[in-house]
Amino acid sequence: MGCDTLHCSMNVAGSAVQFNRSVSAMPPPPSRTFETPAHPGTADTLLLTWPTRYLKTLFVLVLLGALVGCTKQQTVQIADITKPSTLTLAPADGAAGRGLSLSIRGRIDGVARIWYGGASTNEVSGRIDMGYDDNCSTNFLVHYVPEGVRTGQVTIKYAFH
Repeated sequence: MGCDTLHCSMNVAGSAVQFNRSVSAMPPPPSRTFETPAHPGTADTLLLTWPTRYLKTLFVLVLLGALVGCTKQQTVQIADITKPSTLTLAPADGAAGRGLSLSIRGRIDGVARIWYGGASTNEVSGRIDMGYDDNCSTNFLVHYVPEGVRTGQVTIKYAFH
């Protein structure tokens, strides 16, 4: 019985051709141009016919994924970073609200505690770069409590999906 990584047969026809020190049972390469088709069922045939055969379907799927995956990102900045804030994040008009992607970035000169959803409290100072993804939020609370912060900025970007 003759077997290789792609085929298993009692009778292996053709010749064995060596590629990079490995042996593959393939028919001898024909002298062909692009007008002469490759051997049916070989990788050459699949590479030449697959894109043209399924190009429309692939295009529709990519377009559909882009439309469904599009979310309207919203940005809010903490107005006075020296005072505690609680922000309620909600979906934009017409946006779905099954989940949330959240990014909190900024820079402060003191220490602040930030927590959201059911997450634990994060104590941050200096450069802030936090992210969060949730799959079941419709409204979301973000809490910010500064301690000795005098200057800086904190920006929250979020999108419901």
